[in-house]
Amino acid sequence: YDPARTLTRAEWVTMLWRASGSPAASASAGFTDVKSTDFFAPAFDWAFEQGIVAGVGDGKAAPAMLLTREQMVTMLYRYDGKNQTDFDLSAFTDSDTVSYFAYDAFEWAVANGYVNGTTDTTLEPQATTNRAQAATILANYLGLI
Repeated sequence: YDPARTLTRAEWVTMLWRASGSPAASASAGFTDVKSTDFFAPAFDWAFEQGIVAGVGDGKAAPAMLLTREQMVTMLYRYDGKNQTDFDLSAFTDSDTVSYFAYDAFEWAVANGYVNGTTDTTLEPQATTNRAQAATILANYLGLI
């Protein structure tokens, strides 16, 4: 399992896809860096169709890119349907480092208890996510723990 290993974007998208029952997409997302034979290709097609991923620009999904905490939280937020929640993140000393695209997602994730921060006062939005953190956040979201 290697819980301390850093997660990739492909692995996180695949986790969300499998949590949804591995549904088929109606079409390919067309990402130039995702081959139809890649294990994660159906997951990216589905995630693109659902509005969970939009890619990183230039028609790429960057599946091998290490997943940041803010990317993970943003994808989970989109997976949930963007149920915006106003929450004051100012108790986290690094809340000003959350990227604009991830701010609403962090408010939602913290308010709902899916993400508690890496410490009581830090979110570390640009830090990478390891497998144990991702599994815990997904389990929190799914109500498994």
